[in-house]
Amino acid sequence: MTKRQKFWSRVTVVLLASAIVAFFAARAFYIEYRLGHLEPGWASVADRSGAPSPDIVIFGDSRAANFRGADALLGRGVEIAGIGGDTTPNMLVRLQKDVIERKPDAVIIFAGINDLNTASMLEDGKRAGIVAAAQANLAAMIAACREAGIEVIIPSVTPPVQPDIARALLWGDSSPDVEALNERLAELNGEGVIYLPLEMVLMAGGEYGRENFVDALHYSPLGYERIAAALRGVMDD
Repeated sequence: MTKRQKFWSRVTVVLLASAIVAFFAARAFYIEYRLGHLEPGWASVADRSGAPSPDIVIFGDSRAANFRGADALLGRGVEIAGIGGDTTPNMLVRLQKDVIERKPDAVIIFAGINDLNTASMLEDGKRAGIVAAAQANLAAMIAACREAGIEVIIPSVTPPVQPDIARALLWGDSSPDVEALNERLAELNGEGVIYLPLEMVLMAGGEYGRENFVDALHYSPLGYERIAAALRGVMDD
């Protein structure tokens, strides 16, 4: 090997080692950032206490926040109380102000995917704790809404669809936890609680239709139209 070849070989090794160190540092930072979103009280929506009560509150994470044009799609007066990146511990804290005190006839809850994506990046013990907490938090939210006389519609959690390279490198496989959470939500279906399996709405040929998503997590306008049609169907029954 010539001196030039040795030089560039060493440079390559140093660059590769630096890239690996940078990746793990970035991953650790991202995990801490995501864990911060599991802390109750990390975010809230604007105070709407003086506004008229809506027919429906769409409550939850970015899948709720991005439900634009919901009034027209659902044919009801809708208030959006979604926060991008939100998790069930924080939702449980803000449920009273953002849902129960607003006195809607019904609430549609999009929740759980951020908890489970964060859990997928952790070791099994911590992962199991976050998954169990998400299930318990959602059950508690549903119970509180029912106690207040609010009908609850809970769409199933859909797993990430074809994440980009950056997300694929960071996230683990959340699909087993998504399946377990959906099984728990389905068990809560009953008087005043409607579980809506989105697999029936967004899947074609056994796979989630990519046209229903704008990225790995978020629904497209077409996806929301299909979800709204399914919601109208269960609300009209």
